[in-house]
Amino acid sequence: MQMYSPLLERNSACNLIRTIDANFVRQQYIKQYDYDPKQELEGVDELSLYECLETGLKFFMPLSTVGQEALYRQLQTFDWNYKEIKWEHDEALKFVNPKSRLLDVGCGQAAFLNRAVEGKKVIATGLEFNESAAEYGRERGIEIFTDTIQTHADLRSDYYNCVTSFQVLEHVTNPLSFLKSCVKALKPGGELILGVPNNDSFLGLLDDTILNMPPHHMSLWSRACLENISAQLGIQHIATYIEPLQEKEWFKASLENKYLTGRLKRSLYYRLGFDEVLTKYIDSSWQTIPGHTIMARFKKS
Repeated sequence: MQMYSPLLERNSACNLIRTIDANFVRQQYIKQYDYDPKQELEGVDELSLYECLETGLKFFMPLSTVGQEALYRQLQTFDWNYKEIKWEHDEALKFVNPKSRLLDVGCGQAAFLNRAVEGKKVIATGLEFNESAAEYGRERGIEIFTDTIQTHADLRSDYYNCVTSFQVLEHVTNPLSFLKSCVKALKPGGELILGVPNNDSFLGLLDDTILNMPPHHMSLWSRACLENISAQLGIQHIATYIEPLQEKEWFKASLENKYLTGRLKRSLYYRLGFDEVLTKYIDSSWQTIPGHTIMARFKKS
């Protein structure tokens, strides 16, 4: 079918993957995260997940269900939301040049920028919509604006040596405009570094992971989809990095929930000790198992 593809900003051939009852989504957000997405889901009976055959992007419709600031203020209360140390931050810092101009889009509490200032003495700037998170970052001495990347790139085009964005693309409804503006803010020869949840990993195993749906996630990204944005943006793809598995229990639970359908299967699984076998396999092989995040680097010509 023909459907508006957010990564192309035009109609393209898309497959409908599944539909989800909007009331189920609302009740799960209330139950699991004490947040009522009534505003985001108003007037919506069901959510639809499509795959763009041209780009490989999986995206949810309608776009009006995107999360509001109140959602992120609530999720900020969970200790896993704004981690100070992240794998993608460690990796990205390897490619940030000392004393360069660095922009982090969706910087949260500026954990990455703070590390870049301390370790690389960069001139750091962040963009963040969550005002409480932005204020926390400003208290660290980081320059943070609540502008969109589109507005900021108009003011500072060809300005930064490096633009980064971690765990943001999956939240926006206009990824092509977002990415074009990131490139616009870069100097020629500058690098764009993007980190997103890896839907090729265990994250893609289950259909009912509520934070992998609107109003939190508006799109699902694979390695191929992330790498292919270079063609749409006219930039060079340099390299891709896959996080080794960190969330061992989450991975194990995802496998069990996916494949242990029915009481008999689950009973035999535990009775025969296969749960212990799986735990030992994960403990010995975690470095070769794709984890939560995929990161890619691009260069502006």
